[in-house]
Amino acid sequence: GGGGAGKEEEQVASGVPVEQLDAMAEEQVPEEMRNKLASANWKDRLEAAEFVCSLANEKAESMELPMTEAVVRLLAKAVIDKRETNFQVSAKAFEGVRSLAEKSPKFSKRAANWFVGGLVEKLGDMKLKGPSSDCLLTLAEACSPQFVLSQAYDHISAQKSPKTQENALVWINTLASEFGIKLIKAKQLLDFTKTLLEVSNPGVKKAAVELLATMRRQLGPDVRHMLADVKPALLATIDDTFSKVAAEAPAAAAEAPKRSVKGGADAEAAAEEGGLVNLTSQIAPHLKSMGDANWKARQAGITAVDEIVTKSKPLGCQGPYLEVQCGDLWPALKARLKDSNKNLATQVLALLAKLAGACGPPVEKCAKTVMPNMLALISDNKKAVRDAVLSCLGAWSAVCSAETVVRYLPIAISVDAPAGREDAVKWGAAYLAGLDRNVSSNLDLLPVLGPVVECLEHRVAEVRSGAERCLAAILSSSGPSAMHKILRDMKPAQLKAVKPICDKAEKAALAMSSAAPSDTPSAAP
Repeated sequence: GGGGAGKEEEQVASGVPVEQLDAMAEEQVPEEMRNKLASANWKDRLEAAEFVCSLANEKAESMELPMTEAVVRLLAKAVIDKRETNFQVSAKAFEGVRSLAEKSPKFSKRAANWFVGGLVEKLGDMKLKGPSSDCLLTLAEACSPQFVLSQAYDHISAQKSPKTQENALVWINTLASEFGIKLIKAKQLLDFTKTLLEVSNPGVKKAAVELLATMRRQLGPDVRHMLADVKPALLATIDDTFSKVAAEAPAAAAEAPKRSVKGGADAEAAAEEGGLVNLTSQIAPHLKSMGDANWKARQAGITAVDEIVTKSKPLGCQGPYLEVQCGDLWPALKARLKDSNKNLATQVLALLAKLAGACGPPVEKCAKTVMPNMLALISDNKKAVRDAVLSCLGAWSAVCSAETVVRYLPIAISVDAPAGREDAVKWGAAYLAGLDRNVSSNLDLLPVLGPVVECLEHRVAEVRSGAERCLAAILSSSGPSAMHKILRDMKPAQLKAVKPICDKAEKAALAMSSAAPSDTPSAAP
């Protein structure tokens, strides 16, 4: 967020006054060497740079702030401000800064900032490309990769030489690969890289595409969603490159980074893109069309909301990113679950599944609005609709409490359609058996028990066997007393049909209970 940028500007600007730093440098570096740093003769300048570099090497480990800033400023004034033309002098100065950044106990963002622009410029120099890239990477270890990048972007964009821009992209690629994108504001990096895709030079374009591939490798397919506005011919090249790295994405996300930020300061915090996103104002214009009499208008409204939810996901975000409060979205989705056009209802189920992941556990507040209509759809005779219900239910049960799932599950188990009941009891059996014993033993499963026992008499064998597995999972958690009470109230003919199945389920429940330790979930049947 913007707050971080303000803090960085303050860190770059504040500190000991520069006049005081210059006086400190005079104490460390003899006058002869200071004069040689400003000499017209490059050999003098090199001798002085070597002296300061040796000083940095020897004293870095015991050098505290602001002395490190004093030495870095001395080098910056000589090499960066005066635009040093001799590559050996520049390389020696870069080596000195790198030693200080690597070895000194604390290296400031202010000191790094004095060198970032000059280092970026020298990435285009064949003889200095290596030393400047190495120095920039070390500065990122000292001050965080996000900080160094944020200081470098404008310098890179301002370069007139395509070779410098190309090598800068190669350097960023190394940075992203070695530190990992978790430490970088991914959206900011993507937007910057897209500006360099516009450069006509083929080398710059190629390096930009390769950087995007590194992002795709670490962040997954979300990267591609954000490139929709790239020109078609270039997008084809990007897609071709992405197809080669797509299989590496899951492993890349789990890789340990080769480099880390010294002391861990500013590390993960650098990647913070801000808080949760509120979509109320973006979604509001589409709610009216979601209730339109014309199905095409309703479809367009649902599609528009789905796209807004997808695009608002911050790049690289692994957890919830949306505020649950979305104006009248939830009642609008509830209504569309009863749409006469089942394709639209299915589309809404997919959107609700996506919203569960996007909002996380707070979405439970909306369960009473949408879950009854969601679960009632399992009665549909089309398998695609029923599968969409189960998929949506899976997404919601992953973020909602077991109490909420159990409260609404009877709606699905009680539908008239045999195929729907079969799907519901099978899902219920797997869900209940997979719950942690500590959770399930404290659940009130009575609301589910009645409809499940009723299913034991169903004319369809698959419904009966699914209900039997579901009953075993219930008994394993809450014991048989409630079931025995239901059986006592049954008519003899009914009891005769159901009792053997209940006895069988009770035995299965005992086996499940003994197989599952109290602190681990028992396996689904």
